[in-house]
Amino acid sequence: MGKDSEDLKRAAEEASRRASEAAREVVRQMMPAMREQARALASQVGESARKFAAEQGPVLKEAGEKAVEEFKRVLGEFEKNKG
Repeated sequence: MGKDSEDLKRAAEEASRRASEAAREVVRQMMPAMREQARALASQVGESARKFAAEQGPVLKEAGEKAVEEFKRVLGEFEKNKG
């Protein structure tokens, strides 16, 4: 390798190192804000889930109970016709 090639290689490695350091610093500075946004989002999702469960839970429970009753009825008819 010539001197120019070695100098170019060293300059590229140095530029890469500086870019990596800058990227790490940006991430380090943004982490507190990102954590806070994640906490806020998790809180909103949790609240939405609780609200949905409170509003739709009884309806879903009733629908499930009706489905079980219908299944039992059909099964009973099947067994009655089979036997």
